[in-house]
Amino acid sequence: MLSAAYYQNLGRLLEEGRFDMVFLADILAVPDRLSDSTDSQLRYGALGALRLDPLLVLAIIAAVTKHIGLACTVPASYFEPFAVARAMATLDHLSNGRAAWNIVTSFQEAEARNFGRNDQLSREQRYDRADEFMQVACKL
Repeated sequence: MLSAAYYQNLGRLLEEGRFDMVFLADILAVPDRLSDSTDSQLRYGALGALRLDPLLVLAIIAAVTKHIGLACTVPASYFEPFAVARAMATLDHLSNGRAAWNIVTSFQEAEARNFGRNDQLSREQRYDRADEFMQVACKL
């Protein structure tokens, strides 16, 4: 799962199977689900332990496909609107209009710590930021 060939083959298979879209979910940290530890996640390769940057993986898939939609999660909590708008527009142009964005707000404390913060923003603050983020990103 760590090679371009793997994801290119996956994209080709999905396209040949007439799937509409490939969707890559993302989180920005290895979760610390058991006893505030990442040990189990890392030991067993569970959710979040092995996550490549979904935009880069979709670009690899876009290079060998023509029709399948290319969607991924990009959290608004820890990125800036310009960078996301630029990356999504690049993928959209290079794939002839096949890019899609699942905007989310990060909710795990592990994600906050991964970006040097002690705590996650409150739910209300996260959603206010996401609303503003979308307005700015769409204008860009």
